[in-house]
Amino acid sequence: MVPRALQVNDLVLEIDAVMAEEAKSREESERLLRQMTESQSMQRGVLDENLRLHEQVAEMQRRQAEVEGRVAYLQGQLRTQEAAVAQLRAVETAVRGELLGTRKSHADEQSQRVLKEELVVEAEQKLKLTEHAVELGKKRNADLQVRVSAHLPSHTCICPASPCFVRY
Repeated sequence: MVPRALQVNDLVLEIDAVMAEEAKSREESERLLRQMTESQSMQRGVLDENLRLHEQVAEMQRRQAEVEGRVAYLQGQLRTQEAAVAQLRAVETAVRGELLGTRKSHADEQSQRVLKEELVVEAEQKLKLTEHAVELGKKRNADLQVRVSAHLPSHTCICPASPCFVRY
């Protein structure tokens, strides 16, 4: 028979071993619980970060839509301005053509005016020459009348309009 003290000692040792194992198991459970808590905390952090990133993406998409709307508006404005510029260029081209026509017409009129002025000057010179020739002719006629009347009898008349002699 085994002494009872030995059995009690074995039981105490067994209880101590179970308690040590239980303490070890509790420590392991606490460690696992801490790890789970940390893991859940990290998961919450990741979820919070994902939520924050999702909100940022939504905000960026909203801004992108705004920017695309502005770009579309500005493109419309640009097309309108380009059309206006094209119209202005067409008007400018037409006005330049008209201006060139007007300048050409003005230059033609100017050259015609100069030509007419030259013709007037030439006509005035011819008129002066003709007037001078007429004056010379009058003088010559007057000289001839004087010379003829000195040689003709008194009843002879000289017509000043023509060189014919009329007798009464």
